[in-house]
Amino acid sequence: MSYDVTNKSSIVELGSTTTIPSSVDLTPIVLPTTLPTQQLVGMDSITPTGDTITIPTVVPKDGVVLLESIQLWQPLLELEAVTTFWERNSLLGTVYPKTTTDNVQIPTLAGVGTRNVLVDESGILTIGTVYVPYVFEADITVVLSDDKSLGKYVNGDTIPAIGLTAAQVLIDIATDYIVPAFTSFSVASQDSTVEVGTLLTGIKTFNWAITDNSGTVAIIDIYDITDSSDLETDIANTGTKITTLTDITLNSNGSTQQWRGVGTDSTPDPDADVNSATVTVTSRYKRFYGNSATSATTSALVRALPTSEFQTGSDEFTLWTGTVQSKFIVALPPDVTITEVVDTDALYAVLTDEYVLQGTVAVDDIGGTPRTYNVYEMSMAIPYEGTHRHVITTLQS
Repeated sequence: MSYDVTNKSSIVELGSTTTIPSSVDLTPIVLPTTLPTQQLVGMDSITPTGDTITIPTVVPKDGVVLLESIQLWQPLLELEAVTTFWERNSLLGTVYPKTTTDNVQIPTLAGVGTRNVLVDESGILTIGTVYVPYVFEADITVVLSDDKSLGKYVNGDTIPAIGLTAAQVLIDIATDYIVPAFTSFSVASQDSTVEVGTLLTGIKTFNWAITDNSGTVAIIDIYDITDSSDLETDIANTGTKITTLTDITLNSNGSTQQWRGVGTDSTPDPDADVNSATVTVTSRYKRFYGNSATSATTSALVRALPTSEFQTGSDEFTLWTGTVQSKFIVALPPDVTITEVVDTDALYAVLTDEYVLQGTVAVDDIGGTPRTYNVYEMSMAIPYEGTHRHVITTLQS
């Protein structure tokens, strides 16, 4: 049998067909000892006088309220209910009229909670565990000194506490909203540095991972930062998406192509965007160098030199001479020149003047566009007997 409470009364109707015994024994109700005593409402006895029930003095005893020798109206047969309690500051001396012969009204405990009520055929009423949480009637203004904080709140913040229990307020204080976060975002098999002239095209696979934290991310977009447009939208958050790129050519030194993932966190209202780290592809010229049997006078001969590396501004690198060839060639991209060469295997002898600028050579980049390279060459009569290391310092103007 269920019972409804239609208003915030300090009493609860237990039913419309209840038969009441002349006497009922009640077991003690145990309440949390941490509640304020003024929130504990109990009684030593209830004695009917005519058509009224008088509520006697409140007796809190270390968090235990005893309901003893309650005299009710008529024998109570079988009753099983869950009763809702409403807040009441004080019940002392309150008189409630008995409204009908088949309806019993009793005072509630202060606060908001539930109580399981069971009466068996013998007329014994058992009241089980009662939890009566304190409910805040006002928000809390945080007042702290210096750089102190209270959980996620700082001085001057307002904790929204109205209608919440102490436990709920503590949980709010200790629980900050942690936005979702990308833990990875990448393009499969895509180098971050490519040679000038590279064409980005065809099918690409984007991979990502997201930790939801306090939010929910069900869909993401892939955003083309360079083009300021969406590459893909409303993708299910499965961690991978295969897409086809429109041709993108990186035609100059330092030019970039960038993408990022944008997740939609649907937990806030309105939805919030969550950005991944940026995937950046940067184009750089290559330098070509090494030992050679012949001078490098064409694009093909330059690109055939033993070593090629990306040139990033002013840079330093080491040419290993070997013991077979007697020519050592360095081809540097536009606007890059040699400033110093040191042989670290010959007592750090300075060889700068030995590397003679041979002029410029039109060297095709990876896309086939000719670029003007500065070509240096050092020639010896015979090869080194043991390999030497030439440390070469460059300058980009």
